[in-house]
Formats: sequence, C-alpha cells, structure tokens
Amino acid sequence: MGIVRLPLIRLKSAASISTRLFSSSAAPIRRPWAHSSDSNEDSIGESAIYKRALKLQRPTTVQYHQSLSNSVSLIGAIEFPLKECKSLKFGVHTLLKVKASTGAFPHFRVMLKFWDELAEMSVQHLKPCDLVYVSGRLGSYTKVDENGKSIPFYEVRSRNFFAYYELLDIH
Repeated sequence: MGIVRLPLIRLKSAASISTRLFSSSAAPIRRPWAHSSDSNEDSIGESAIYKRALKLQRPTTVQYHQSLSNSVSLIGAIEFPLKECKSLKFGVHTLLKVKASTGAFPHFRVMLKFWDELAEMSVQHLKPCDLVYVSGRLGSYTKVDENGKSIPFYEVRSRNFFAYYELLDIH
C-alpha cells in the first residue's frame, strides 16, 4: 500500500473560515430587542410585513346594483287586517311584527305595503296572525307627534311574499 499525498491548501485566516461556514444571507439574524413575530416567519411562511400589508389593503369592491339597494327580507306575523292605501293606484298596508334575534326588545314592527297585483293577492290570502316571508325595499317616512316633533318610521315595499298561514302565533 502506498502513501498518498494530499495537496496542502493555505487559508487566509481562521475568521474567514468561520464566516464562510456558518453564515448565510438567507438566515434570519436574531436580535434580542426585536419582537419574535417581527424576526421569525410564521409557520405557513408569511412574513410579518406581508401580514401587515394584507390587514391594511383595501377590501374587494362590490359593484353597485340599483335593484339591490335597501333590499330586505323579513319573516314575521301580520299584526292587523290589511287596509287600503290612499293612493291613485291600488295598494294595501299593515304592520309586520318581526321577532328580533338580539337586543333589548323581543320584537319590532315595520309597515308592510303591497301594490297592484301583489296587493290583490295579499287581500285574498293574508289575515292577522299569518306568518309570512316578505322581501322588498326598505324605505322610511316621518310623522309629526302632538309636540311637533318629527318621528321616523320604516316601511317595506313588498316585491314578494310567502305565507305560512297561522303556523305560529307570536303575539
């Protein structure tokens, strides 16, 4: 067996070896004064800067549609018999009593109006205590009380309804 000679490589200094062997430009530098979430990447690989940019970016924009403005859908009970509206075209109105999901009051009332063919159908089919699903446009009007103060009220101009006919009495 022979002896093999290896070429001897001359190194500049011991400091340059440790710098080349143990450093990387991609490795994060730990700073004791930095917050841990600022210096480390998250488990899914997102940096703190990227997360902050996501929080501050503008939300997606929904296109405006006239047909959807002030749209509302409610389920409630017809409170009073339907009365004819004082108008040039045929319409009826009543109050809808809606059970509130949260809040200080257990329910709220809203004026419900039907016009033209929908008014004719509602006169034939709806009576007090009927549970109905109503969709339409939410509007408002004001009335003046005995002290001269203007009080706002809200109404739904119905575009559609579905009656459940006395399935539930919420009075």
